[in-house]
Amino acid sequence: MMARGVPMHVPVRVDISPEALVYDSKDVVHHVLWRGVSELYRKKGYWIFMVHSTGYYVAARFFADKKNELAFITEALSYMSDEARARSKGARKFVETAGA
Repeated sequence: MMARGVPMHVPVRVDISPEALVYDSKDVVHHVLWRGVSELYRKKGYWIFMVHSTGYYVAARFFADKKNELAFITEALSYMSDEARARSKGARKFVETAGA
């Protein structure tokens, strides 16, 4: 991608509401309804929302501190279906043990 001139650093804004995860990357905006999220997990410094076999990446470095990261993940999990939460073992563990 780099050889083709595709920028490797694109500004991204991620918002969550009771209705959707909104992933805004400058030229493309995705509104992901929570019912489409099948899992949330962390891999190599990223939180990844799986949506119909597409990953939406949220870098852990986006958060000002652990408290903000915890609040974001806690809220996201609260909007996900029971089935998606059950598959999101790492995210649940993060929330359960973050205060420890």
